[in-house]
Amino acid sequence: AAPAQGQSAIAGVVKDATGGVLPGVTVEASSPALIERTRAVVTDAGGQYKIVNLRPGVYTVTFTLTGFMTVKRENVNLPSEFTAAVNADMKVGGVAETVTVTGETPVVDIQGSVSQSVMDRKLLDAIPTGRDPFAVAQLIPGVTTATPDVGGNQGMQQPVLQVHGSNTRDMIYQQDGMSINNNFGNGNQTGFYYNDANQEEISYQTSALPAEVGIGGVRINMIPRQGGNVFHGSLFATGGNHSMQSSNQSAALQALGLKIQNSVSSLYDINASLGGPIKRDRLWFFGSFRRWGANLNVANTFNQDGTQALDDNWLTDGTLRLTYSPNQKNKIALSYDRGSKWRGHRRDNQPATFVQPEAAMMQTNPINFIATVKWTSTISNKLLFEAGFTNLTSRGITGYRDTTKPTDVTKYDFGTSVLYNAPIYDSVSAPTPKAVVASLTYVTGQHNLKAGLQIRWGPYFNTYQKNGDIMLQFNNGVPDSVLEYNTPIKPIENLNADDGFYVQDSWTLKRVTVNAGVRYDYFKLTLPAQTSPAGTWVPARSYSETPVVSWNNVVPRVGVVYDLFGNGKTAIRASASKYVESEGVQLGQLINPLFLTSQKCAWKDLNGDMLAEANEISSCQGFAGSVTTRIDPNLKRPTQWEYVAQIQHELAPRLSVTAGYYRRRISNMYGVRNQLVPPNAYSPVTINDPLTNQPLTIYNQDPSTRDRKSTRLNSS
Repeated sequence: AAPAQGQSAIAGVVKDATGGVLPGVTVEASSPALIERTRAVVTDAGGQYKIVNLRPGVYTVTFTLTGFMTVKRENVNLPSEFTAAVNADMKVGGVAETVTVTGETPVVDIQGSVSQSVMDRKLLDAIPTGRDPFAVAQLIPGVTTATPDVGGNQGMQQPVLQVHGSNTRDMIYQQDGMSINNNFGNGNQTGFYYNDANQEEISYQTSALPAEVGIGGVRINMIPRQGGNVFHGSLFATGGNHSMQSSNQSAALQALGLKIQNSVSSLYDINASLGGPIKRDRLWFFGSFRRWGANLNVANTFNQDGTQALDDNWLTDGTLRLTYSPNQKNKIALSYDRGSKWRGHRRDNQPATFVQPEAAMMQTNPINFIATVKWTSTISNKLLFEAGFTNLTSRGITGYRDTTKPTDVTKYDFGTSVLYNAPIYDSVSAPTPKAVVASLTYVTGQHNLKAGLQIRWGPYFNTYQKNGDIMLQFNNGVPDSVLEYNTPIKPIENLNADDGFYVQDSWTLKRVTVNAGVRYDYFKLTLPAQTSPAGTWVPARSYSETPVVSWNNVVPRVGVVYDLFGNGKTAIRASASKYVESEGVQLGQLINPLFLTSQKCAWKDLNGDMLAEANEISSCQGFAGSVTTRIDPNLKRPTQWEYVAQIQHELAPRLSVTAGYYRRRISNMYGVRNQLVPPNAYSPVTINDPLTNQPLTIYNQDPSTRDRKSTRLNSS
């Protein structure tokens, strides 16, 4: 099997036949997954040992001490990011005598505070999910998503995951422990679609995350596959169509206006991989190719010939990974993963419920890749060093179709909630986040001390253009108003720094392990100097560099784990963890004067041609040419505290049960407030809730204040 890159550990206590601890025992862990094939440590004065930074794989643990029989523990199956408790009892005997024990792999981590689920390659292949990290995550207790994936029907779009009350923005994506989060929006997505055959394992951490992680939601760490000394490959193929899906269409739904429902037209997935040696024990390769797609029928939306409209999608991905081991102490891994997405009729992010085929946007990604390099060095049995670099670069084009003419303007009937005639805009987005990570780990029998840094930065720019810089609005076919846009624009936001520096220690004293750490987070966002040409409704614009926010946060973590009976089968855990919330460039977009905005104007179609001429537009209200939102100078970064109490017990070999209590408190949440509309401009009105027929209080805004617009982002 190919060695993977997850960080795991084997730890335990060595005793003699009387129950006394044995210091000075040489403990050796051996596996094909290791660079050096074997790694050895010596038990301390308390008989404890700890071997960290181990790759997932099958291990043999050997205990030797002069005057005692050698003890060998075989077939220890170590998953990623797990500490396996392997204890030994040694009896007096000859050095040549060996006691070999073949036991079950531990399923309870009696030293780690983190709650996690690890999906290995066998599990990923066996469970009929959509073969992406989001669909697999739905299997984890406590994890929820707003768009469940059934058999891959939602695999063309990236959902967000939540766990134990976390926000949708609190998601961390990592490959081999290195960040691959993008910088657009609030930073909770990657914009990259993953090749399932690339993953050896996927680790999902859901609570009590260590100090090396800044965000406190779902942490997804994808452990990549690599080539080994034996050639190995795989081929996966699947498909489906509408004949494999039942219908819940009913007469009642049809009576309400649902002529035809959402459904699957076709699904397919072809995935192949091959890995092996270039030079045995020195240089290996791994490559993979995947092509998958989903074509979905859209409810109540039809083509001109009367057939049901499609949301048609396909994705491709090609990966090459090289791993070089110049000696037994060092390993260098390089990877290049390039993907491409095509979506023929994108209908999300639209004001309408129903988007006609000619108004659906076309989406392509001519450039979309992740390049990484990672160096791992075993300096000594007690000192380990890691460093890595990632580059995520993308170019996304979303908007006009090949058939869209320059004279086609967008039309929206808000009476029927239908968008038609042309896509809402034409846009190019270009995120280019880069990240550097480095860590140094010092290990003894009692301690696992780790210090490291994570530095991330990168600009993000968009371009928006719109035919006529306008959208025509109708009310059940009757001309009503127009939206005038500030296009063409090219807004730019610069993520100057999203950095973290941390120190954490895992300290084991007999049956108690304390996991403590502290992290310093620094976040800085600016708007660089930028310009845009004149449009139909706005002049040429130029703006100088503008600071957005600069935040400094210190967030501590502490967790305690107690081996209840001392046999490694029952663990009681308690933790308190403070996190910062994920941020991208979204705050900059909210105040960027060149970001997309519009003003509403009354429209009377005097000549009846269903087009808006200048003399037919009046009574405008809105942006006056640019975004008017500003940042409160006292705005703080949102943070949260998470509290966990948990017990885990091994019921039988390879079977455990866990019960936990989780509480989360979020602070410094921010929102937009209109500075020119005071609270007393809203008056309460009582109505009856149409569902429960109970009184419901709503608020009406004073009509004299409805045109006032000067907003500020405030913390609450």
